[in-house]
Amino acid sequence: MGHVFKGEASRQLWGVMDVLAVTNFPHIRLKAAIQSADAGSILIIPRAGGSMLRMYIELDELHGDERAADRNLSAVMLIEKARAILSPLQR
Repeated sequence: MGHVFKGEASRQLWGVMDVLAVTNFPHIRLKAAIQSADAGSILIIPRAGGSMLRMYIELDELHGDERAADRNLSAVMLIEKARAILSPLQR
């Protein structure tokens, strides 16, 4: 199309999990974007059939030529980050 992009691309690392959520969160079966005050964001997308969800979990910023594979991410790390984002504020 001949357009020139200006600026820099975001180098944000995201993890993806398909989960069967057992929760009292009232809108868990709807598309949602959840942003915590200090732990990041989660995008929730319901899967076909209504029981499973796909969670896109914001993890961290990538630096320089770093790739996601360099982080050695695990399912446990994704679960811990999702819990931090979804946990209620402690006052």
